[in-house]
Parts: sequence; C-alpha cells; structure tokens
Amino acid sequence: MNTPRESLYWQTAEVRIDNNAPSEYHPGCSGFITTTNYIDCEEISRAYNADIDTFVYTIRLTDNTLATVPEKYILRDNTFTRGVSIIISHDAPEIYRPGEYGAVVGMTLVTNEIRALKYNATIGTWTYLVEYIDGTDCEIPERYLVLDLEEN
Repeated sequence: MNTPRESLYWQTAEVRIDNNAPSEYHPGCSGFITTTNYIDCEEISRAYNADIDTFVYTIRLTDNTLATVPEKYILRDNTFTRGVSIIISHDAPEIYRPGEYGAVVGMTLVTNEIRALKYNATIGTWTYLVEYIDGTDCEIPERYLVLDLEEN
C-alpha cells in the first residue's frame, strides 16, 4: 500500500465541482466535503473512476444530497494550497495582522452572499485559514495573502 500524500482539501471545506465533470458528479455544483478517501489500488481506482494516489471526496451539495467525486473534478482555481508559507499583505485590515508570516492550513470557496459579506470578498474567490507563527489562526480573504518566496 502506498503512503498517502496529503489531501488538497480538508473535511468540511467548501468546494466546487468542475463544469466539465461527467453528469453523475453534478458539474458546476458546490458543497461541503464530508469524507475523504485515499485511492491506493487499481480496484478502488476503477470503482471510482479515479487515479491511484489521489482522493475521492463525498460532498454534501447545497440541495443536501451527497455526491462522491474524484479529486480530478474538484476545481483548483485557488492560488494557495495547504502548507504554503505566506505573508499577510501590508494593505490588509489590522484584524489580519499585516506583515506577519504564517502558513495556509485550510481554504474555503466563497459561494454565497453571507460569506462574501462576512469577509468582504467576491463570490467565487477563496478565504484561507492561516496559522500564524505564534500558533493562532485567522480566516483571511485571498487578496490579502502574498506567497513567501523565501520559504516556498
């Protein structure tokens, strides 16, 4: 059995399914990840139409139905991934601690008006859960993050 790599998404993350995905995967829909399954053998790979050494996610769609979707059909339109070192931009509001360093530990797609208003973000953009060097964390809109080139 292969040692699984880390999933690109974490449980409860809000994600969107690629518009080009086969219809059984609900293309264009969004929802929250409820379970993550690592694909480590040919038999399971065929059963889920997924590549070996990838993940299959069970997603609770906005209409409350469940869909099991291979990783290749989850959109990757976000700029940062888990574990990436970042710097909070100097034009960020004080609540986000401009100029401080941290690491991305999670990400969520902004898919509704409530979330957009909460983070002063646009629907379709991302917010990132950032862990600061002191161990505290904060969810921050993508536009206030800068890749730390010295660390990445």
